[in-house]
Amino acid sequence: MQLSSSTNNCVCKTLSGSVVFLFSSLTLLACVLYLPQHIVFISNRAWFYIGGHHAGVPTSSAGAIASNKDNIALSVSSALGSAATAAATTTGKGEL
Repeated sequence: MQLSSSTNNCVCKTLSGSVVFLFSSLTLLACVLYLPQHIVFISNRAWFYIGGHHAGVPTSSAGAIASNKDNIALSVSSALGSAATAAATTTGKGEL
């Protein structure tokens, strides 16, 4: 059975239209999902090259870390002490 030329033409138009629609849909989807992240990445890279390595980092961050080092160590040791107390209480041994 041989198809007429009008049927072949219709199938060809439908197939090519489907391919174009699929390609354009995938391109649009990729642009919507990936392009904003890429623009942010490129702008951050440009800002790094313009402003240098320490751009956007406060100059007093090293001082803030040094002054809060004791508070950080105290909070960590306090958390470890509470964990040890909780473990001793749940095992029923009282103290470690």
